[in-house]
Amino acid sequence: MKVAVEKETLFTELRLIQGAIEKKSAIPTLSYFLMEAEENRLRLTASDMELSYQSIIPAQVAARGRIALPAKVLVDVVRTLPEGLITIELVELPRVLLEAGRSSFELLGLSPDDYPIPQVPALGDTAHVLPAWVLRRAIDYTEFVIPKHTLREAFLGMLLEKRGEVLSAAAMDIYRLAYYESRWEGSSAVPDFSLLIHRKALAELKNALAADAFETIRFGVSGHLITFELGHRRISIRMIDDTFPEYRSFIPESAPYRIQASRLPLLEAFRRVVLLAKGTPVASAPSVRIEPKDGSLELRFQHPAVGTARDVVEATIYGSPFPVYVNGEFLVEFLSAVQDEEVELWFKSTREPAAVRPVGANTMETYCYVYMPIAEAETAGVTEEVRVPEEEEDDVAMED
Repeated sequence: MKVAVEKETLFTELRLIQGAIEKKSAIPTLSYFLMEAEENRLRLTASDMELSYQSIIPAQVAARGRIALPAKVLVDVVRTLPEGLITIELVELPRVLLEAGRSSFELLGLSPDDYPIPQVPALGDTAHVLPAWVLRRAIDYTEFVIPKHTLREAFLGMLLEKRGEVLSAAAMDIYRLAYYESRWEGSSAVPDFSLLIHRKALAELKNALAADAFETIRFGVSGHLITFELGHRRISIRMIDDTFPEYRSFIPESAPYRIQASRLPLLEAFRRVVLLAKGTPVASAPSVRIEPKDGSLELRFQHPAVGTARDVVEATIYGSPFPVYVNGEFLVEFLSAVQDEEVELWFKSTREPAAVRPVGANTMETYCYVYMPIAEAETAGVTEEVRVPEEEEDDVAMED
């Protein structure tokens, strides 16, 4: 095997596909990249046997062949090599020579026969086509809700659904739900589908979408695998084998108390008032009091160990207001994810799901963020969040 490839091209792909490598894998060979020199191209593969990432880049191939090289070492080496062509040559197993300019490295690889070949199915003509911006928006508007660890496997991913002329995405945990909806722009003949995509795949898709400008992406299902094709890259992952809750029943259709405000000033105000929570036991759930005052909205956080933070933003109030406490970090995360200039905060009561919605009608897309307000217990001046009992956490969502 002997191949020459542009340093910038190779480094970009290695940096992207290394996200598929499990840092603490029980299978040592999965900490390696598989490199395959074919006619006029180099195929790169990384996998943790659950998520697989494959990329094909142009190359000058003098001799075909295959080799597995240690991922972290290879990325570090390629990063430091001078710009221009990098030559990769399999001298004799396990010796692989990398040369660029006056620099050279000899790495020890593995036989490709020892590398577990991951499943990255090719997409046929029946693959679905989706505008890249829709997938990017769906991920941006939902992924931050997905927990890193949970007993409920369905909560570890994003639900992507087509129902008639509507494409929707949703993610949730036991306290909040993020929902995004767009008009289906593909063929009306495409049958409805429901796919539960693991958070690991969402992270790699987001990185790939950010790396290049794609107009469309293709995706399809083969057995238990869902594969996404983004130009010369393919990402394949096992679908989550669990049932996503019927989340639509948690989305309020109306509210007696609504607050309309500019998103950016509201976001900055929340960011400021939760600063005092940093380093305290309530850092992940700072209880912020929301209360209308003289045609504006006051945000207030208080903690007996650090003090009080207060901020005021302009807002329009609809209905009959009442004091509400919310998790300030929840609002910061959501207001950071969306892009609208104006948003509305909906409240039904202090113990029912609240919502954030965009202002105005958009025929192309919409979203809704649903979360549980915080019930306050005045105990020694410290607020406590009412939690779902542990025995109910697996079966109850969005209830308090």
